[in-house]
Amino acid sequence: AQHDIGKYFERIVGGDMVEHSKPSPDIYLMACKVMDLKPENCFAVEDSYNGLKAASAAGLRPIMIPDMQPYNDEIAEIVFQKFDSLMEFRDYLADRKGAL
Repeated sequence: AQHDIGKYFERIVGGDMVEHSKPSPDIYLMACKVMDLKPENCFAVEDSYNGLKAASAAGLRPIMIPDMQPYNDEIAEIVFQKFDSLMEFRDYLADRKGAL
């Protein structure tokens, strides 16, 4: 609300709307339900291990953009794709527009 970014989103699902927090898949399952989307058709953009674990457990395609927690062999097992920045992910989506 402080930065008025809510206007850029159709819906917002927050941790206060689910019983269990990440790494439980609850928040991602709720978001898919609210948006009437199948998890397997969705990406989850994350920078934390718990977020990636939650997305994977929910059946989404986890995208990692490392920040404080580095990409490593253990987390690589559940990561669909790793990008070094949001811009790199944006370009990935633009290159595949209509194919996803």
